[in-house]
Amino acid sequence: MAESNPEGTPQAPQDETTDENTGETPLEGLSDPKADKWCGIFSCARYVDFEENGQGKNPTTFGYIYNIFLHWKIITLILTPLILTTLLRTDSSPKMLYAITVITMAIYWLTQAIPLPMTAMLPLVAFPVFGIEDTSKVAVTYTQGAVILYMGAFILYQAIEGCHLHERICLKLILMIGTSPKLLMFGVMFTTMLISIWIPNVAATAVMIPLLNSISRELNTTDDNTENSRRASEKIPFSKKQEVDKEGVSENILLEDNEEQLNEYMSTLNVSAPKEDSIFCQETHGLFLSVAYASTIGGTGSLVGTAVNVSLLGILDMVFPGNKRLSFDTWMLFSIPNMLVCTIFGWATLHLLYMKSFRDKVRKAKKSPGIHQVVLRKYERLGAVTYHECTVIIIFLICQILWLLRSPMFFQGWADALQEISIKDGTPVMMLVIILHILPATTDYLKCGINEGTHKVSPNVIGWKIIQEKMPWGLIILIGSGYSLTHGIQILELSQTLEEYFASLSNVPPIVLLFFTCVIATCLTQVASSVSIANILLPLIAYLSIAIKKNPLYLMLPTTICCSFSFMLPLGAPPNAIVYLASNMKKMDMAKSGVIMSIICVLVTIAMINCLGWILFDLDSSTEWINEAHNSTGPK
Repeated sequence: MAESNPEGTPQAPQDETTDENTGETPLEGLSDPKADKWCGIFSCARYVDFEENGQGKNPTTFGYIYNIFLHWKIITLILTPLILTTLLRTDSSPKMLYAITVITMAIYWLTQAIPLPMTAMLPLVAFPVFGIEDTSKVAVTYTQGAVILYMGAFILYQAIEGCHLHERICLKLILMIGTSPKLLMFGVMFTTMLISIWIPNVAATAVMIPLLNSISRELNTTDDNTENSRRASEKIPFSKKQEVDKEGVSENILLEDNEEQLNEYMSTLNVSAPKEDSIFCQETHGLFLSVAYASTIGGTGSLVGTAVNVSLLGILDMVFPGNKRLSFDTWMLFSIPNMLVCTIFGWATLHLLYMKSFRDKVRKAKKSPGIHQVVLRKYERLGAVTYHECTVIIIFLICQILWLLRSPMFFQGWADALQEISIKDGTPVMMLVIILHILPATTDYLKCGINEGTHKVSPNVIGWKIIQEKMPWGLIILIGSGYSLTHGIQILELSQTLEEYFASLSNVPPIVLLFFTCVIATCLTQVASSVSIANILLPLIAYLSIAIKKNPLYLMLPTTICCSFSFMLPLGAPPNAIVYLASNMKKMDMAKSGVIMSIICVLVTIAMINCLGWILFDLDSSTEWINEAHNSTGPK
């Protein structure tokens, strides 16, 4: 029985588990359900929902259930493999073990029970332990040529960011297009789309946010505070070197609802959002959304625009080793028209939804120094074009030429002349990356010896320290996991099983299957990582194409592009999250336009593959693809 104090109030028994100062057991002191989700499933049952009884307060049944579900991640982490292992009672073959591994990875990716890269490493453990493949051979799949291509493209982007070349291009394009009511949003959207073809979507969005804030202040300026508002906007720098890991933003924020990390990322931009009670804020939501949507659409414009595109390239090379139809030139010939049409429809949609009173604001702003002057001042602040920028743009253009002329569709490329070896797109970009490490960023080295004591060491265009800090290693592992799963299908000869299973769909019209796969990819990518969705869907779609005797590009290419169309939710894609916080818009505002954008982009992509795709990829031919798939046994 509990002891009583002189006033008659019951006291907790003073034992080794009771705090002498509070009279509480450690279990009762855990009042915050967010304290530590790894403290244990059972100890959390006293957090909420207590009922009175004669002896004090005890948790109700609802309290137990509710608090257990607060730890749904650890529950998912433990129960998923336990439930799936029951399948081994009927079949314990390596094929069943592979299926359990894939399903477990899919559930972990969708629920974020553990970080995405950690889930992506499961094949390195499961395949050797389950007797599916040797560790060394599984590890090789994580370093396919497509992964090297993505790494080289990312380093090239870091060189562009380091000299602020992308900022200069953005501002110059907006000045050239114009800042009239009809052209302002189009100029911002077209500029963002263009730069996101070659740089990550997060960076393309982040570089536009300070500019949009300055435009917002200019549009919201009244005659009384014109000068003060303009001076305030000038204090917002157009760019600030980011110290936040881009991959951390693009994956952790997406699926772990890590709003604190996103706020930290936004703070590095040194920007502030419009006030929530401002009428102007509602009117400029379309301007902010145009940046998010344009960066997402622009990422589909090249093979290195997003990691999903690289996933498709690597899986195609593994399942169809003789693939020569999909290259930089054919991808861009298909995706750029598709990207432009989607962007135009997106501009028209946002214009109809948000621009009703926006024109009056722009016209009024033109009476003051105006938006044009805001953009012009920021452009002039960059100064003259530097030696550093010239070096980077020359290397960048050389890289594009080497990519486009490596193995073009219409004539023999430079790589085709080397008959005995196969050169992929990763080779030229890595060669240029090495050159970037050698070339100086300034001309200070030329002054050596002119005047005594004036010798200065010129830094390189890009240094290894920057690459080491900013390389998205987690995303690279995530891309490689898709190749390891595809390799497992080949090693276990599951391709024949999948083809037999999908053979029943041969009577379904291909356009129906195309519509189904695109819709599934678009819906899943709203709530999950686009790369993880592609890792699961693309190998299955590859063998579905073989089963129905259809050119695999007919289904795989549009599905890959649709994996990028995440427009509906703030946490669906990093650009959405950034503009959501920067503009203080409501989730419903993004969802309303996002649903329309998703529908439009899916329909445009399906129409493009059925029109332009037949010309570029010879979609009638499937025999050659099928033969290559049957002859492939692993990574090439």
